[in-house]
Amino acid sequence: MDQIVAVTLVFEGQRKSGESQEKLIYDIAVKYGGLKGGSKNGAKGYALTFVVAYIRDFGWDINLIAESFETSVSWDKCLSMCNNVKSCVTRECNRHGITRLVVSYRVAQTYDDGCCVYFYLVARHEDDRVSPAKTVKMIEERAREEILASGGTLSHHHGVGKKRSKWYPASVSQVGVSVLKAIKRELDPKNIFAVGNLIDDSVISKL
Repeated sequence: MDQIVAVTLVFEGQRKSGESQEKLIYDIAVKYGGLKGGSKNGAKGYALTFVVAYIRDFGWDINLIAESFETSVSWDKCLSMCNNVKSCVTRECNRHGITRLVVSYRVAQTYDDGCCVYFYLVARHEDDRVSPAKTVKMIEERAREEILASGGTLSHHHGVGKKRSKWYPASVSQVGVSVLKAIKRELDPKNIFAVGNLIDDSVISKL
């Protein structure tokens, strides 16, 4: 076996339908050599999210930097998008002198017509002349452009915000931006909330 993957599943709905789905999935897994890991591994994986920040700080001390970003995409474009983005990130890292890196991705949530995909980057930098955080930001921006070019979206659930606002007009059209501006003018005429977020309004209200 050259490669293995781990899949975490959540069965929703009534008990009877959930048990039926669970049996069906595990039967398929056994047929293709899969192993049932049980629920404890999923719980441990979730617990890991509470220590991620501490791992980040430890990594920073030894010149490791990590980032994750997500998108949503239709099923027919999922695999090609993942391959394109992985190649793009690797290429951009090399361009910035980063040769020791790991790029991976996973399908985090599934729907009838598409899925949410997370990308992960872990890289080792050598006392970069530019701030490592700025370098990773530039790499992520190129990755986002590749995501959009490959049929992905600006975001699945992290939102657009200031970080991805420059791609917003192209994603929703100028008409879409105008609609958002009109809604904001009606609901927030003094421009108090989310100032300069998606809409670059020059008028900033002071509380």
